[in-house]
Amino acid sequence: MSKVYSVDIKVYATAYIKAESAEEALSIARGLKDGTLAADKAAYWSDVEISDRQLDDPDLPDVSLSPAMSIHGPDDDAVAYSDEDDDEVEA
Repeated sequence: MSKVYSVDIKVYATAYIKAESAEEALSIARGLKDGTLAADKAAYWSDVEISDRQLDDPDLPDVSLSPAMSIHGPDDDAVAYSDEDDDEVEA
C-alpha cells in the first residue's frame, strides 16, 4: 500500500496588486512575505486570494495571486513521511 509523504516545494506566482504607484505595490508585496494562501476563497486563514478574474474586472481583489504558478524544487531533504496522526517523520 502506498504511503503519504509531505514534500516541501517552492512555488512562484505573480501577484496582482492595486496601488497608486509601483513603490506602493512593491511595499504591499513585501508585506506578503511568509504569509499564507489557500485555493479556497472562503478559507479564513488565507492572507491572499488566488484569483482567476481578469485584470479589468471590478471585483478583482486588491491583492491576488495568478492561478498559474511555477514549481521549483524540491530540495533533496524536503520529504518527510506523514503517519496516520499527521505527525511527520524523517524519511
